[in-house]
Order: sequence, then C-alpha cells, then structure tokens
Amino acid sequence: MEQMTALEDNFSKQRYLSVPERLQLAQELGLSEQQVKTWFQNRRTKWKRQMSEQDQAEQDSEHTSGTDSVPSHTEVLDTEEDNEI
Repeated sequence: MEQMTALEDNFSKQRYLSVPERLQLAQELGLSEQQVKTWFQNRRTKWKRQMSEQDQAEQDSEHTSGTDSVPSHTEVLDTEEDNEI
C-alpha cells in the first residue's frame, strides 16, 4: 500500500519521470525500473481516459442545460409544417 501511495503522490506532481527519477523511485520502493515505468504508463492511460470522460460529461451537461440550444430535428419539422398552413 505504501508503494501505491508513493507512486500516486509522484504521479500527482508529474506525469512523466526522467530515467534518473524513475531509477531513484524504483530503488526507494523496492521495485524494478520496468515496474515503475509500466505503472506510470498505465496510470497516464487511466488519467487520459478519466479526463476524456470528464470533458464529455461537461459537454453533455452544457448541451442539456443551455437555453440557447439548437432546436431538435423534430422541432424544426414542426415549425416548417406550421408555416405551410
């Protein structure tokens, strides 16, 4: 658990580690350099996915809560039909 906390703390400070930083962290945690490198790669992938999901959720909420929204297809058709009469 201490390893995970240390890795997460480092990740929150910087997304990428230089080779010397990676070697030092691996030594401090009793892990191999490859384990630390892989953990950071996986964590960046997870972080990017979370950011993408968060951006999508924000865009979705903007579209549903905005009063200046674009009319739906059916609203446009209803308006056109009203104008024909």
